[in-house]
Order: sequence, then C-alpha cells, then structure tokens
Amino acid sequence: EQFGLDRHGLVRHLKTEPGEHGRQKLQVGIEAGIQHSGFKYRQFTQTEWDRQKRPLQTNSFAERVDSLSVRFTNENKQEIAALLNASSLPVTAPVILIPPAFGKKKEALSPLVLTLLQNFKRKGKDLVVLRYDGINRPGESYSDNRKPERGSEMLNYRLSQGLSDLRTTLDYVHDNPFFTPQEVILITFSMSSIDARKLLMDGQGHLVDYWISCMGIPSAKTSIGNILGGIDIIGNYKMGVQTGTGGMLGYLVDFDTLAQDLIENKYAYLTDSRNDMSKVPHPVLWIY
Repeated sequence: EQFGLDRHGLVRHLKTEPGEHGRQKLQVGIEAGIQHSGFKYRQFTQTEWDRQKRPLQTNSFAERVDSLSVRFTNENKQEIAALLNASSLPVTAPVILIPPAFGKKKEALSPLVLTLLQNFKRKGKDLVVLRYDGINRPGESYSDNRKPERGSEMLNYRLSQGLSDLRTTLDYVHDNPFFTPQEVILITFSMSSIDARKLLMDGQGHLVDYWISCMGIPSAKTSIGNILGGIDIIGNYKMGVQTGTGGMLGYLVDFDTLAQDLIENKYAYLTDSRNDMSKVPHPVLWIY
C-alpha cells in the first residue's frame, strides 16, 4: 500500500541474477500508482496525404489582419503582454491559447495564427487566438532584469514560471471584455508541454477542453541532456556538482537554478511525466 501497488502498477523491466545456493534471483521493476488509458494511432499513406492536399490559394491573406495588444497581471502584479486575434470582436467562439516555446516570443507564432483564422473562415466559423510572452523570458512581459542584453533574457528563467503564466492567461480567457469562450483549445510547443500537463492534472484543468502538443518534451532530464550534448544538469545537481551558467538554444541559462526548479516541481524525470499524464482526463493530440 505504501508504494501505491494496492491500486495500479506497470512492470517496466525484468532482470535475472545469480542468487544464493545456485538459485536465480529475479528483479522486477514496477512503476506504481499509474494506470494508462488507451490511445488511437493512425498512419497516413502518401497517397492518402496527397489526396487531402488543397490547391494553394495565393490570395488567402489579401485582407489585413490586425492584432490587438492586451495586458493583464498575475497575483504578484507582474504584467503579461499578449496578442489577441479574432474573426470579429466582441464574439463568442472557440479560443485557441498558445503559450511560448523556450526562448520564443509571441510574434513568432504569427503565421500559425493566420493559418488558423483562415481555416475557420473557410468554414464560416468564428475563432479567437491568444498568444503571450512569458515572464522573465524574451518579449514584452515583466522581467526582473529590465534591460537584459541580447541572449541574457532567460538568466532568471524558471520552468515552473511557465505554469503560473498559463494559469494567469487562462483566468484572462475566462474573464475579459472582448470575447466569451465556447471552448478552449490549448496548443503547446516544446517545453511548454510540461506546463500543460501540470495544469491539466490539477484543479484548473476544467478551464481547458482539448490539448494539442506539437513536438512536446516528455521529460526535462532527457531533452535538456540531448540539447546540451550529454551534460546532465539534473544528475549534477543531485550529486552536489555545480554546472554553472551556459548557453542553451541561443540563451544564457543558470543551469543549477533550473535543475533545482525541475526537481522540486517534479518536472525532471520520465516517471514524473507518466504519473502526470495518467491523471489528465482531457483528449490529447500529441504530434511528434
């Protein structure tokens, strides 16, 4: 019961070793307290994919599409800057919410926003899209360092801050003067998938109806190790070895502070991810 095996568990690996008196000893690796649900998998053939393609319409974006700049604050009175696009305002419509990927600003998502709006327009449907800059990250939202040098915008970066930003933005989605959400679709890229899974497994998950994860990171330890060419900042932190400050995807990052944040908030390991995902009740489309 203390290991959660009174509920659910999965056998992860088996290993045999020589035991005493010539006997074989069997080691069983069990991941406890996790129940997995089924999923649907479909692979498209090239013929099917080609059949779905539409002729390119070169005049799709002939009309001007303006973005409305909006700002709102979190519980610490720190301001988040966002861009709002909609088929019309005021409106009651589905809302697509897009958090920033690592090191990215809201403006990087402009082509995706235009594509979404155009696709809904073709169907004669309204749509709202909201994207924002994270706190202590590149962009126009609050930063502890008021005028950071280029490449230093993420020195105060904490992955857990992304979850706080997402919660604050969701509060705005459900209480603002411009639109009323019929449903909320969360689209995440890269490391923002970790924020999404944490959000959907806790009390605010009811504010989202559907989650689409594009190239999402399943666990921080493996992904950051790959990005850094094998440097294990989490393993170093656990052993008391300082990694220091270094570059990651074009930005300087305090790796020791980042590792501490990942471990304390259970972002670091694949087991954390499995545990969180087993508690997500929402439909999820994971594109990898």
